[in-house]
Amino acid sequence: MTRAWAIAGAVAALSAAGAVLAAQPPAKGPAKPAKPAKAEDTSKLTIKDIMDSRVDPAGDFLFGSVVDVSDAKGIHHRQPHTARQWAEVRRQIQILIDAPDILTLPGRKAARPEERSRNPAVENQPEQVERLIAAQRADFVVRAGRLRDAAKVAMKAADARNPKALFKAISGIDKACESCHLHYWYPNDKRAHQAAQEEGGIIP
Repeated sequence: MTRAWAIAGAVAALSAAGAVLAAQPPAKGPAKPAKPAKAEDTSKLTIKDIMDSRVDPAGDFLFGSVVDVSDAKGIHHRQPHTARQWAEVRRQIQILIDAPDILTLPGRKAARPEERSRNPAVENQPEQVERLIAAQRADFVVRAGRLRDAAKVAMKAADARNPKALFKAISGIDKACESCHLHYWYPNDKRAHQAAQEEGGIIP
């Protein structure tokens, strides 16, 4: 009798253990590697598209990242402080580092046909910009590359978390952009040329 009860108890224990194992979720296999992000197709974008969606917003962010702000309470100095703030500065700088390779894609249009200059006496029309670029292709690549060079200086400042060096580097970014704009976009803007000369912003 005792042996029968022992066997019954063992069977019951094994049944209970089996029920517990069955209730547990199956063991997961090795995690599948994440799929790499699909590269964005920028081949159909115009230079204006790229400037409006990437370069200008990144530049505006950086110009506002190290600045003196005046309000009713006085003058306040704004600069990145936290790791998250510096990470965002680096992200925006990287956009400018990458931009020249996108901007200088052979055959890229300056703007869409309907996007006309509002001040043709000062600004070139898209087809005029395209003719200049086609005639001075190597020069265009060099001028665009100066944006990358200036942005790399800014990246070093951001890596060192040096606001003063970043401010100086942002000025270099501004000069690289303006030099290209003065040559291709608004070559007849005498006031812009004069201001750039006074600020040392024209790069031959």
